[in-house]
Amino acid sequence: MRPIYFLSMIAALAFLPGLRVNTAFAQNANGGGQNGGGGQNGGQIDKQLSKEERFYNGIRQTLNVTDEAEWKLLQPKIAKVQSLSRWARDLHDSKRSLERLGSNKRPDANDPPPYYIQDLADRAAEVRAAWNDSDAHANTIKQALRGFREAREKAEKELTAELLKARGELRDLVTARQELALIMAGLLD
Repeated sequence: MRPIYFLSMIAALAFLPGLRVNTAFAQNANGGGQNGGGGQNGGQIDKQLSKEERFYNGIRQTLNVTDEAEWKLLQPKIAKVQSLSRWARDLHDSKRSLERLGSNKRPDANDPPPYYIQDLADRAAEVRAAWNDSDAHANTIKQALRGFREAREKAEKELTAELLKARGELRDLVTARQELALIMAGLLD
């Protein structure tokens, strides 16, 4: 998640009446408090947690989920929506998707791309290869671009449907107050 978006999300959540936000979480998202650590323990516990764990702890506190069973139902749904949203954001940024999808680097081994994103990545690699080949024939370039556009269109359609379904499943599990918090966090619309 982009830091500026994340901080604006936390700030927006802080102004909702009756909604508790973990300020130590917000400070850690911004690189720590004044002393570089969040909370009374000097940030020792916070430093041991990954960025992802801090995110989920903050969301959990924002949603006011105290029951472990409830969290075990919500957390995978939130993770799926977050992952699909990230792919959707990358998909709509042509330059970023060509750079990210066209490389063999994967942002997270635990978050493999859906099959349609992998197909788009293969097409992006073909476009990148055509770009790097100064002697590429015009037909090769046109074929690479056509394949990329078709794969992107398919990926958009599939991703939109999957994201809509995942958001619906998450929405069905939360209260109205929690839904509002997830909308403010950018996970639901």
